Amino acid sequence: MATQLTTDQRRKRLYTLLALANSTLAESRPGWSEDDYRHILTQCGATAVGGKPSATTMNIVQMEKALWRFKQLGFTPRKKATSWRAPRIAKLNALWCALADAGVVKFRDQRAMEGFLRRQVQGLTHLQWATTEQLNHCVEILKKWASRTQVKLDD
Repeated sequence: MATQLTTDQRRKRLYTLLALANSTLAESRPGWSEDDYRHILTQCGATAVGGKPSATTMNIVQMEKALWRFKQLGFTPRKKATSWRAPRIAKLNALWCALADAGVVKFRDQRAMEGFLRRQVQGLTHLQWATTEQLNHCVEILKKWASRTQVKLDD
């Protein structure tokens, strides 16, 4: 079942898409400028804030109209790609489960694993926000722990 976005969520999504359209068109269309972007916003109903037309002054219908214009110019929004972190987090889960199966780890769930890794890796708050270096460090921590406790890992 699809969930309906609230008005605030819809506005936020449209702001994001408009900004993405501007940066995408700047990369793909020679000569595209901030003035071009603001001109289209003005044509679709934006008024000036601080001397520049702003999408924050537009209602949802106006933002959708501007987005439609950007699509006519070649902007194509894409669905979010699967997070690059997902395979690395899956690896961490597999390592943690192997340690749990061997009796080294008492609690098998991901929350326990994240709590352990937060204590081991400085600056780590959530695996979904971790840097490549942090995730790789987490994998190495669990692999070394498995090695010390002689837990066989399937690589």
